[in-house]
Amino acid sequence: KTVYPVFFLTYKAVDAYTLSVKSNVLSKKSKSASVKTQKLLQAVQFVRGVLTGDTAHTGPFFVTLEVSERCNLSCRACAYHSPDLPMAVNNHPLRDIPYELVLQVCSEMKSSGGLRLLLIGHGEPLLHPRIDDIIAAGKAAGLEVFLTTNGTLLDEERVRSLVALGLDKIQVSLWANSPEDYARNHPGTPAAMFDKVLHGVALLAKEK
Repeated sequence: KTVYPVFFLTYKAVDAYTLSVKSNVLSKKSKSASVKTQKLLQAVQFVRGVLTGDTAHTGPFFVTLEVSERCNLSCRACAYHSPDLPMAVNNHPLRDIPYELVLQVCSEMKSSGGLRLLLIGHGEPLLHPRIDDIIAAGKAAGLEVFLTTNGTLLDEERVRSLVALGLDKIQVSLWANSPEDYARNHPGTPAAMFDKVLHGVALLAKEK
């Protein structure tokens, strides 16, 4: 049994609403059916373990990785980067998850039958310098890869890259329902960023 360093394995957010866009990776019926079959077999193995009182007989249904502690926003509701928090809370070096650890996790998920890799963070995952390699490693291991982002970095080049990498799902957290709300909830960020995020989501919908 491997014990991994903890990169804040909980994630809390109060989203005004969440926008999700699926890429074209699962658009082919054959691949979708294959994934569903794998999930069914995994569930059967898990139930088998529960009924026998032995082991789960399967790997984890999903693994969540805290990709980065760095962020380009200061959301008021964030438990990590809120400007309303005492300075001592944020007064330590901000880390990115080591790429080597990602490779190890992907390898162990593949060998144990794990199916889904969730890339989130107390920071912004797209700030990780090797985020493309991280997504590629998950896909190379045969995993479904999901990403949660604040959407501020979703320009045309980034969107094309994410879709080309085969990202299965991207969830954009938007803590506002208007530019004015956005500016209030993200001190120091211009209200115009609200429309930029929506534009990024539109690019995803167009590209997928």
